[in-house]
Amino acid sequence: MSTAAALVPRRARTAPKPTQLYNAIKAPFESPHAQQYVVCARRAIDDGAFDTARKTYAYYHERHAPRHHVDAAKMVLRWALLEQRALNATGARAVFKLGARAVHGGLRSGDADLNMAAATLFCSWGLAEYRHRAELGSKDAVRATALLRHATTLDASKAPVLKWRMFAKTEEPPPKKKMVPPPRRTPVSELPAEGSEDDPFALNVWKRRIAERFAKFHDDLLSACARDDRAAVEAAATVLERRNGKRTIARSKDLVGAWTLRWAGARSEGCLVVRGPGGVTSVPDGPKSPKDPFLDVGAAYGCDGLAKALEPLSDRTVALAGFAWAPDFECTYLDERVWIGRDAEGAAVVFARDQ
Repeated sequence: MSTAAALVPRRARTAPKPTQLYNAIKAPFESPHAQQYVVCARRAIDDGAFDTARKTYAYYHERHAPRHHVDAAKMVLRWALLEQRALNATGARAVFKLGARAVHGGLRSGDADLNMAAATLFCSWGLAEYRHRAELGSKDAVRATALLRHATTLDASKAPVLKWRMFAKTEEPPPKKKMVPPPRRTPVSELPAEGSEDDPFALNVWKRRIAERFAKFHDDLLSACARDDRAAVEAAATVLERRNGKRTIARSKDLVGAWTLRWAGARSEGCLVVRGPGGVTSVPDGPKSPKDPFLDVGAAYGCDGLAKALEPLSDRTVALAGFAWAPDFECTYLDERVWIGRDAEGAAVVFARDQ
């Protein structure tokens, strides 16, 4: 050994510490659990064990994502990039969806760090959708652009991506036509034809079927009253009473209006107009419409025709002053067309709303 070489001290060969090797990986994460999982996944990727890395990311997402939303967004992003590296475009989309569901609830808190992490996640998802649009069956960049716009709403620093040539020319999809439901008291027979442009139930056929079914129940009850068929009236009234959803029938705003007595122990006719506070004879629907309960217990409101006043005795019992057939009866069913009650003997009292 030369004299010069002897003067240079020898450095001991020591393996680098994990903190030195993966310091850049651990820096973005706040939770020590996330740091340890990322180190394990990174080692597995370096060894070519992609399945082990997937299991590591999936285990962290299942165990810790509900408590650490920011780290979950960053972890899912690494997982999705791994799937893209493995040429698994559909798997990457599924992972991005997992991340979107994980951060959705936390975004309402307004956490700035979470918004930035979620914006990066959605921005990466949009770029992945555009890059792999052929494998994912996307013919244009509309889906990718929508994800990028959402990322921009979370973090304005992502806005320059939308100026890229492939996204700048993407037309925004036309706004969906908002289906306005019909007024609550519109008869089914007066609704637009099913499938027409003005059909209010075009997006909810099930709701239209329910309305048609209840209209059939109403027709059966009113036709039985017109035939003076006591047994049929009781049977049809029972069918509707079993489907009643109102708990405060006697205090509902739906009692206000004009009614025709159709049945009270025998075939009957007569008009009853229930007037609410201030003498109103109708309560319009809308966001400013009063909510149930509407009529106060012990407060009498005026009536015209068969009765002089209506007084709720409880949530389901009313007293109609001057009503000869059943001055006190229990309300058992009420909707936009029919009002059913039971007198002291349990017999049905049927009113039909005047259209």
